[in-house]
Amino acid sequence: LAVARGGVATPALASSGEIDQVRPPEMSRSLPERIPGARLAVIAGAGHLSAVERPAQFASLVREFLAAHQGAAPS
Repeated sequence: LAVARGGVATPALASSGEIDQVRPPEMSRSLPERIPGARLAVIAGAGHLSAVERPAQFASLVREFLAAHQGAAPS
């Protein structure tokens, strides 16, 4: 994923399945460095369809992220 520095102005959550063979977590590890305020969550035991394979863990991550950024406005 190509992200221009300063191109994303809102909090961002990226997720990856721990055993994703299509887009391994290593491919996403630099996202938080390239998107200020971004967070990468790796879902244990999940593959490429982590939201389908581990829906409870995925939903929990999203809820936690949204709660932490409730009311956040783009800078």
